[in-house]
Amino acid sequence: MTEVSEDRFLGGQVRARQLSRGFRSGLDAVMLAAAVPARAGDAVLELGAGAGVASLCLAARVPGCTITGVEIDGGLVSLANENAAANGMADRARFSESDVLNLPRKLRTAFDHVL
Repeated sequence: MTEVSEDRFLGGQVRARQLSRGFRSGLDAVMLAAAVPARAGDAVLELGAGAGVASLCLAARVPGCTITGVEIDGGLVSLANENAAANGMADRARFSESDVLNLPRKLRTAFDHVL
């Protein structure tokens, strides 16, 4: 079984499980989320979402936005969706497995922001 750790972001507002080895989200994900000028009602797409940390930080900052995350690694997609549920954000932050260079038709739509 792959080892995961639980980390906290935004002073504990966001809890996220992520892989213990390999790429791990940190301050970069928090800063990326802070740089998106989203407002309530906006639809956001995150490409290469990993365990969903940037999306969840954005969702914590802008409660009325909806976020779709795309990640090629199915294991990370599962973690991201579990993280969204654990943070009470599963209704507006959803992650799916896909190659960002070959998005399914349902994701080829207009978004207010892409990160």
